[in-house]
Amino acid sequence: MISLSPNDGGPMEFCLCPACEAADAQGAGVPRVQVPISAPSAGEAPFALPATYREISPGIYEHVSFSDRVMKFYAAIAAQAKVSAPGILFGGIAYSLYRSPPVATPVPENLLVGYVGFNYLDAGYLETSRREWQEWQALVSPIELDPGIVTRKLCIRSNLLSGGWGMPVAYTRQLGEDIARWRQNRLGFFDCCYQNWATDGLNYYVLARLLWNPDLSVEEIVAQYCSRGFGPAAREIRAYFDLVESVTDRVSGLARDRGLDPYRVLSSRLLELEGYSPEILSRMHRHLVAARRLAAADRRLLARINFLAVGWQYARRRCLALAAEKAYFDHPHPETLAAFSAEIEAVRRFHQAVGVRSWAINVPYQVVKLFTRRGPTYPARYAWGDAGEE
Repeated sequence: MISLSPNDGGPMEFCLCPACEAADAQGAGVPRVQVPISAPSAGEAPFALPATYREISPGIYEHVSFSDRVMKFYAAIAAQAKVSAPGILFGGIAYSLYRSPPVATPVPENLLVGYVGFNYLDAGYLETSRREWQEWQALVSPIELDPGIVTRKLCIRSNLLSGGWGMPVAYTRQLGEDIARWRQNRLGFFDCCYQNWATDGLNYYVLARLLWNPDLSVEEIVAQYCSRGFGPAAREIRAYFDLVESVTDRVSGLARDRGLDPYRVLSSRLLELEGYSPEILSRMHRHLVAARRLAAADRRLLARINFLAVGWQYARRRCLALAAEKAYFDHPHPETLAAFSAEIEAVRRFHQAVGVRSWAINVPYQVVKLFTRRGPTYPARYAWGDAGEE
């Protein structure tokens, strides 16, 4: 198979010329997307947007989905190859601003579509993904994988494991529902494991077990994870994960109600500012303390519980830092600035203590994701890692 896909979803800006605009489907039934477009930087030539772009907020424009435009590109190459290289199968992703099914452009029979959707931090996005998955099923051609095994040329290619960018999240029940959807296609892959094992490890485990045997029940898998991994502390660890899953579900519902997409859920700090309240964090901590007590002197079990506790500590530090950030930006003042600076320094020390080689939290990735909003107290160089590493 040869990929025709743009790199990692492609750019968020598409060509503005009349010929490319004409390749888009038009009409009331065509899905709309939101396109971020920055004003020209100093020294760049100014440009005028076509009338098809409607500004809905500063720098954000509504436009019809680019799915038909991208599918015409896929189809043009696939049609030529069908003559010159029959038997070649091409791959093309449905992603970003061209994730929804095309409205007026047929899917070529020699194209396998990788659908990049599904996320468990936004119930609205999840509902849309589930609907679009079924719509794509009706558009793609069948393929015989082995004698007598026929499926559709559609595979799941999801980023759902990005989860909460290092915050504790659990979506095992929702994942189980979707595995049942995807299994009929027998094709798929997930991008990627972000190595946050203390906060996302249960999701990684459930996914791996269901991919190996989709007939297993999620309840059975989670129960075994807790009992085999934590022995007499299993009940408290299960209560800890159930609490995390309830927070994940609540934040997902808030995102749907507020019309946020999965990326704005994270950038809006919804998990930190409204999901993990001090009361929720305190309940999580009580479950971990009780689990340690039940583990008694079993060093192996205590090590596993302490590993989970790194994720709780990270969540607490991150919630405190982002609450202080919000307080400062809402009310700039020397006192809020000092509190903000102190919390940022505490996060920096936490990252150094955990180290860049930890399997609990992917420290380098979290440094990049957490410190994307630059304020007056963010250091120009953020040091992290073991002694001597920058």
